[in-house]
Amino acid sequence: MARPKVYDEHLAHRLISDAAATLAAGGVEALSLRPLAAGAGTSTSAIYAMFGDKAGLVSAVVNQARAGFLQAQRECPTTDDPLADLTALGHAYRQWALAHPSLYAVMFGGRALAEGSEPAVPIEPTEPTEPTEPTESTEPVEPVEPVEPVADDALSAAGQAAADLMGDETISVLAGLVQALVDAGLLRGDVVTITLSIWAGVHGLVSLEITGAWPVRGAAARALYEQHLAAIRRAWQPQAASGSASA
Repeated sequence: MARPKVYDEHLAHRLISDAAATLAAGGVEALSLRPLAAGAGTSTSAIYAMFGDKAGLVSAVVNQARAGFLQAQRECPTTDDPLADLTALGHAYRQWALAHPSLYAVMFGGRALAEGSEPAVPIEPTEPTEPTEPTESTEPVEPVEPVEPVADDALSAAGQAAADLMGDETISVLAGLVQALVDAGLLRGDVVTITLSIWAGVHGLVSLEITGAWPVRGAAARALYEQHLAAIRRAWQPQAASGSASA
């Protein structure tokens, strides 16, 4: 007789979902397996059996977040208007993030969560000093050293880090669409820079909305978000560049 399946996919999904909420709120340090298991109506044995250990569970949460986000991006339909497709992709990004706020928060902390991170060491405040009266001095004033320009090798390292980031699956759909837009002459600039600019702008506004820092909701929020997408797109269109050059 076959051994009955004790731990099913429904339980695994529940544990991942609850773990994601805890990780999003308090990080790895806040995740404790015993209360997590109790909240799901099971024991820590289930977690060990399905995920191996706490690190395995955290990895499962990160992997599900990335897989779900990537699927939503890949399922966004394409048309014969790539600029409209860029806007649609931005809306798909926001819709997935709002539907899965905990997974979205975990995804962008995925590397730190998966590898574990040490809490920051607090800096002890220094005692305030009493203000002193200014005094005249005959000593020559030392000239201020000029700020050294950023070295070329540092810029190259930053550029390489950005290029490496472009290889991440979670940004691959956007990067591919930007490449197509640049090739068609509909956007002007470096593909890596444009991709990261769009991603940063979208991520920033979506994060504000998720945390409640954005003061609008519902249809108004969507309308403002669409205006934000249009502004980012216009900034990289050829006419924007030529207009600024002639100003």
